[in-house]
Parts: sequence; C-alpha cells; structure tokens
Amino acid sequence: MAFYIKPADGVISLSNLERFGKKRLIFLLAILRCDGTENFKRLISKLETTLDSDCLIEGSKRDRASHFLLRLVCCEDVEMKDFLLRAETELFCYRFSNMNTSELTHILKSTHKFVSSCLGFQSCAKDEALCDLYMTFEMIYASVGSWKTVVKKYMKDCTRETFQIPFQLALSLIASRQILVTKGLAQVPFSKLHVILSYLFRSVLCKGLEKAGTISSTSLYNEKRTSDLLHNLRIFCQRLLGKTQTAALFTGQETAITCDEIKQEAYLFPPCMYYPYRVLLQRHRLRHHSRIQFTLFLKEVGLPVTEALTFWKDEYSLPEVDKSGKEINGERSWQKDKKRYTYNIRHLYGLEGSRIDYKAHSCKFLQILLEAGTREEASLAYQSRKLTEVSLLDSYLSSMIMNCQFATTLLLDDIH
Repeated sequence: MAFYIKPADGVISLSNLERFGKKRLIFLLAILRCDGTENFKRLISKLETTLDSDCLIEGSKRDRASHFLLRLVCCEDVEMKDFLLRAETELFCYRFSNMNTSELTHILKSTHKFVSSCLGFQSCAKDEALCDLYMTFEMIYASVGSWKTVVKKYMKDCTRETFQIPFQLALSLIASRQILVTKGLAQVPFSKLHVILSYLFRSVLCKGLEKAGTISSTSLYNEKRTSDLLHNLRIFCQRLLGKTQTAALFTGQETAITCDEIKQEAYLFPPCMYYPYRVLLQRHRLRHHSRIQFTLFLKEVGLPVTEALTFWKDEYSLPEVDKSGKEINGERSWQKDKKRYTYNIRHLYGLEGSRIDYKAHSCKFLQILLEAGTREEASLAYQSRKLTEVSLLDSYLSSMIMNCQFATTLLLDDIH
C-alpha cells in the first residue's frame, strides 16, 4: 500500500527498466478489468503475473522504479494519465483491502513517520498533496492516540466512532451524503478509512504526474537512450489501451492500415474527415491546419509514420489544381519542401521536437474554428452546402449504403 512519495535509488539497466515498465502496464490494465477482490486474488496467482513479478512486489525498489517510470511515460498524454491514475488507485485499494491488522498498522505507522520527515525538506514543504497527507495522518492518529487502535476500528467496520479531517478531503463521501460536516470538518467513520486514503493516494499521484511533466519536457530528452525508452513505452501503452482500436473499425483487424488502403476504407471516415480527404484527392493540396488535422486522424486510425510519409509524398508530388480541375502554379509541393513536410509529419507522430503525443481534433474544436470564420476544409465539412457543392454528401451516403449492403450480403452468406 505504498504512497510512492520517494523514487527508488540504485542502479538498473535500461533494458530491465523497459521490461519492468511493460510488465507493470500489462498488470495495471488487468487490474482495471478485475471485478472485486476475488478476481484480484486470482489475477495475482496467475502464472503470467507471477513470472518476473519483482516489479510488482509492494515496497520493493523495482516496484517503485516501475511506478515512477510510468509517471514519466504517461504524464504528457491525457488518456494515459487518466489510465495510470485509475489503475494505480485501484491497485492501492486492492492492496489495502488484502492487508491484515498487523500489516495495516505497520504501513500506516511507517508512512506517517516518513511523511513527517519529508516535510523537513523545503521542496516537500511546498507540496500541497504531501501536506494534506501529513495533516490527515496527524488528525486520524490524534483521534485515538495509536495506529493499532485506528486499524482495529477499521477492521471491525466501526461506523459510530469518527475522526475529523478537512471537508475538502472527503468530497466523495459528502456528495453521497454518507457523512456529516461540522464547522468545516468532515466526521468520517473509521469504516471509511480506505476511502480517505485512496483519495490521498490519488492526490499524491496527480501532483507527481505534474512534476514528471516538467522533468520529461526538459532534461530527459537530452539523452537519446532515455528518450527512446520513454517513446517505446508510450507506444506500448497506447497499444495496450486500444488507442489503435480505431484501425480495427476501419479494417476489421487489429493491424495498422497502409496508405494504399485509405481509399477503400474512406467510406467509414466521419464527414469532417471525409470532406478534406475528397478535396485532397481532387486538388492534391489541403490548407495547413486541415493537413495537420487529417494527419492526426490517420495516425489515430492506425496509419504508421512511414505510411503517412508515403501518403503525403504521393499527393503533394502531384500538381496542384483549382476547383475546375485546371493546374495552377502552387508554391506548395513535396519536391520543394520535403524536409519541412517530413519534419512536420514526424513531429505530429511524436518523433521530433518535444515528442508530444498529439491527438486528433474533436468535432467541437472544428465547429469552433468554423464559427471563427476559418476556411479550413475540415471545418467547412460542417456546412452542408459545401458538401452539396461538390456532391460529397450524396457520394458519402451512397458509399456507406453500398458497403453496408455488401457487408450484410457477406454475413448472410456466412450464415447459410
């Protein structure tokens, strides 16, 4: 039931670190799929979990090393950050629920002592989450005078006796009207101790992810080996979380799509992406932001960076044409700006510059751009008259119907 306040020290090879990081990611994903303590017990007894499980043993150096590594991996991506927060908090709760009286007493006593010593350092004294943790531990301890008594009351599911903490640390219990608040202090039954501690754990982890973000964007990327390690783990985490599952929606399989498959799968594109794709096919160019939006969309549906480079090279190597189909002497071409386009695409894939994992723009964002008067193709898709002008809406709906009919025919053939 570690709070992961201090990173592990010592020496560990990067290959082992990557292996531990992948092992922990797989384990955390399995944690979120558990439904109850019994399933958790079955999970930790499985052979694939126990093999090479040093990095999962609570309190071990490898456990702390793999945890803090994943903070660096997930800190810049909203979805991955949310995954880590939920999964690590669930792991914390499962560990807490599986401890006996002596184990709980020891962990609470040692954590209280360690947090108290940490606040002597100036950097820790400014950490709001750590201060909340210390203050809560002090108030819980003061309510009965010993951690052994606290644990005994918790294990007996004591609902009549309470301890006091600032109300802002018990908002979930207040929202569900499970506790009373008196003069700004929440009266929390000892039976709800796990709820308060899980909230504190999540707060400490949230603050830790913020700090990891400041570290990750500076010194670590100056070292190629560590930046490659973090990048590899981010890709691995994305695959685990199904962030490439959109590709399965288009191709019917979990593999990445190729640039040659885009045309045949385009009928499944949402209209906001189908419209700029058709404009690209007709004119072989897109406006700057539309090109970025479409690149990010293709990235999220499973197009690898090498295929993306080929796709844009093929289109931007063709002469630019106007609405009537007449060639124009455009300034944008792959031949002239190969380096700039290549860098831009690799940057969007998180392989250049700050290596941020950019997301495709949301429908709401594209609508806001339209309201702001932008002429970007992706935003113009929300104006039905634009779709009608180039007969895109009819062709879009027709292709959807034809492909649905084709899929239905195949399904019926399989049934018969």
